Amino acid sequence: MVIQHFNKIIRNKWIWGVFALAISAFFAFDFLLADMGREERSGGEAGSLGDRDVSGKSFRAVAENLRGFGRNRADVPEAELNRATWETLAALDVAASAGLTASESEIRANIMQEPAFRGEGGQFNLRVYEMMLRENGLTPEMFEDRLRQNITLAKVDRAVLGAAQWVAPMELDRALDDMTDKFTVRLAYFTDKDAAKVKLTPEALKEYYNEHTNSIALPDLVTVRYVKVAADDPARLKQFAISEDALKDHYDANLDRFETKTTTTNGVVTVTKKFEEVKDVLEKELQVIESVEAARTNLLFRVFSQTGDSTGKKDAPSLLDAIAKADGLKVKTSPPFALDGHSYVAGFMSRPEAFAPGVDGFAAAAAELDPETADLRYGVVAGSNVVYLIERASFVKAHVPSFDDAKDVIRGDALADARAKAFKAAV
Repeated sequence: MVIQHFNKIIRNKWIWGVFALAISAFFAFDFLLADMGREERSGGEAGSLGDRDVSGKSFRAVAENLRGFGRNRADVPEAELNRATWETLAALDVAASAGLTASESEIRANIMQEPAFRGEGGQFNLRVYEMMLRENGLTPEMFEDRLRQNITLAKVDRAVLGAAQWVAPMELDRALDDMTDKFTVRLAYFTDKDAAKVKLTPEALKEYYNEHTNSIALPDLVTVRYVKVAADDPARLKQFAISEDALKDHYDANLDRFETKTTTTNGVVTVTKKFEEVKDVLEKELQVIESVEAARTNLLFRVFSQTGDSTGKKDAPSLLDAIAKADGLKVKTSPPFALDGHSYVAGFMSRPEAFAPGVDGFAAAAAELDPETADLRYGVVAGSNVVYLIERASFVKAHVPSFDDAKDVIRGDALADARAKAFKAAV
């Protein structure tokens, strides 16, 4: 019944006419997706599919999965990535409505069967699994979300291919003629040669502010004080001796990274670098992993072993300052960022990755801080090669910034808006 209903729809040339116009409009305004508006950046929607709004968070998650992570991250043009993201979101919606979304058991089975996650006995090894994810900047949740998406899309592909059937060339030509009405669009281009003459008056700036308060509404904001331990510092890495067995295990778990394929007269030949050739690389990778874990454990012990005495009380001097002094580290204060970890309004705040790159859990750790509770006064969060000790410095509830606070930030947008209105009136 579903296939029959679909066939009736695709044979309707009026529907395809509307679809073609929609696609044309999409490509005409594709540049808008490359830098989504302030509404999305302040926590709104990236767009809609049918009658369902797609949040900026959902859009970014799918886009990041398509782009890839760690060493496999692809440099994809923004316009191409945006199109692929919307197509993927549409496919995932179809999968959900058809009951094709990957189940937890399917995800678990894929992980258990992946050769890269096996240990010495050829069985799934949790330690190898977590190590491989950490080396690629992934958490288990991130990896499993990506795997869920890939399995789901594969099931959709199989369902579509399973529903396909052979048709005669004449029938195919007739069907294509019914579906591919041609549209001719004529465009006229105008150049605003007087844009530089348009000046932004104080009254126009205030009017723009009043009209756009929703787009500059700020979420709950926090700042944190922090010290950073660079786990990949060469002098620090010398403290960690890696056994030969551990190096060989790491080599076996990452063989595909050291393979190169060469085309010869006998076909494609795979050449794998020998253990001795990559031993130094393997050693440094494992030293960094050990260094990160040692730094994290050290900070956790030094902070939370003292929560029961006077140094752990909320009104006690900061342990962060004491640790920084003892270890020769510099205490820094972050710029404001969203407590939810993803909202963003340009010009008014920062993103955690701007000052703590590669540490996906930074915002989540900051959100758990509570300066009024000794046990939650501090947080320790680790990245792939760095560890942070953090404590909350300030908190500001969600609000709309005043005109005085916002005018310098919005001035550029307000001027562009004034020029656009003047040009439209002239045309």
